[in-house]
Amino acid sequence: MRRSTRSPTSIPISTPPPAASPAQIRAQQEIKADEALQRVGLSLAELKGRFSHELSGGQLQRVAVARALIPSPKLIVADEPVSMVDASLRMSIVNLFRALRDDLKVSIIYITHDSATAYYISDRVIIMQKGEVIEAGNARAVLDNPTHPYSIALKNAVLPPDPKAAAAAIRQRRALVEGV
Repeated sequence: MRRSTRSPTSIPISTPPPAASPAQIRAQQEIKADEALQRVGLSLAELKGRFSHELSGGQLQRVAVARALIPSPKLIVADEPVSMVDASLRMSIVNLFRALRDDLKVSIIYITHDSATAYYISDRVIIMQKGEVIEAGNARAVLDNPTHPYSIALKNAVLPPDPKAAAAAIRQRRALVEGV
């Protein structure tokens, strides 16, 4: 009796797709990049062929966010995302994060020293001092009524947005410092 080492004949269920050409892969990558850029208010057409030094600070921040969106994350860690942009662009970046959070259901860990933007964008906050959590909870509750001395000092360091109230706060602080 003779033994056979041949495998049984198999019938493929479907024909595998042909391998994509480099041009097709590049086109798919550009489509995905353009989709991500459009989510942040830019387009591949306006950026293609430009170098980073030719972009504004706001555009650079938006490109960074778009890059983070390409793999469809469930979580984005944004470390001081508005620290390098001027005040006029700050809220547009914060609004962008808020829209991404709401529209794409992306969780965002928003690391900042700016309690005003944290108040605006956050559901929950954690206040840390020297690497230790000193206060945590609902953003409105923690930022409106801080209980830890460091959190209170952070809140008191922020001037009110109203110019008259800000001037009064500055006068009050000077009086405390000068002992008047």
